[in-house]
Amino acid sequence: MKINTQKTVGQQLMLASRLYRARMAEHLGEIGIFPGQEVVLQALSGTEGATMGELSRSLRVRPPTISKTITRLAAQGLVARRSRTDDARIVLVTLTAEGEAKLSRIAELTSLMEEEIVDLLDEKDSKRLRKLLRRLSKGLAKHAGNTDLEQDADLPGDDED
Repeated sequence: MKINTQKTVGQQLMLASRLYRARMAEHLGEIGIFPGQEVVLQALSGTEGATMGELSRSLRVRPPTISKTITRLAAQGLVARRSRTDDARIVLVTLTAEGEAKLSRIAELTSLMEEEIVDLLDEKDSKRLRKLLRRLSKGLAKHAGNTDLEQDADLPGDDED
């Protein structure tokens, strides 16, 4: 039975996003990572650690969500919690060596997904889609009154397309 859906831009965008996320989840599952965990590991990359509050704000998720994710990542040995040297009350989350190793695999999987997408589109369509998605993200963030998200839409290379 085929379900009749409207072919609106929003619905197609949500469908493409869900399918992308499902495909990425397949790849992440191969390395023992659940969707959402990769962005936490990426957020910690290149830092000397971050507090739960900093992670929550930068990833735009609620504190209980980041707390649960960090607990799971710590159980996997991918992150560690440690007190800050200048204030023992403040706990920093840092990547472990195992977490760093997962980051390189996540980068490989992200590149693989990008290749899969690029294989579906020619170069002109790929550039056009990136440009349109940036414009859409920026506009939606502006309508939502979220200047942080609006600035996130201003990615390096915006003028190149």
